[in-house]
Amino acid sequence: TRIIQRGSISDNAAESGQAGRIQVISVEGTLLTEGSILEARSSGQDGRGGDIRVNATQGNTEMRSGSQINVSGGALSGDAGFIDLSAAEQLGFHGQMIGIAAPGYQGGRVTFDPLDINIANSGTQSVDGGNAPPGTPDEQFTESPGAILTFDPRAGGAFNGFQEIYLQATRDININSPWDLNASVGPTGIPSLILEAQRHIRVNQNLSTANGNITLRANNDVALASNRSITIAGTGSLNITADADGNGSGF
Repeated sequence: TRIIQRGSISDNAAESGQAGRIQVISVEGTLLTEGSILEARSSGQDGRGGDIRVNATQGNTEMRSGSQINVSGGALSGDAGFIDLSAAEQLGFHGQMIGIAAPGYQGGRVTFDPLDINIANSGTQSVDGGNAPPGTPDEQFTESPGAILTFDPRAGGAFNGFQEIYLQATRDININSPWDLNASVGPTGIPSLILEAQRHIRVNQNLSTANGNITLRANNDVALASNRSITIAGTGSLNITADADGNGSGF
């Protein structure tokens, strides 16, 4: 079976309520076209976002440009919800995800199943809001062949509203554009970055933060390109773990 979602599906919360759960799951392929809207958000001043899952258990999932998933919390209070975008084979993400929460509340949580993750200004994938609870990956390992995702690290880009950025890739993570963590997350507090790759992490451009924490873990190697730097101004920490033998003991 295949699913093509062209319209609007909502399970929103009224005042002080909890938004519901939406699951769009096929066997052979799931497509969210331009204009597709999935909402499990708070429609009031106080309320909590819900749970939206989009998957193809044996095929491809694609979220096209102009499609939107929204699990935002209330305008004044309430945590945002959770989004899971997955596929057994190829995952294409070109739409918009929104997980906005009021100050002091938890932003949205987002899970993908990427093969490779690239950090580059050319990135078209954008996750607006989402900040998973501490210690919970925003991008998770997958056992199946997955997508190659490219995220824009600039202000207002893919990680706007995050506090902890926690990315996992089944193969490699490549930082191909300068990445200022504080600018990337916006005024959400002290940023924390955790990158985990089953194979390589390549820092090909400068990575920096003011007072933030950076953790890089790779099963093979963490490589810093010539004339590039990792900089932590003020307080903060840098932790790098790599296994040059590639035997899986890096983390």
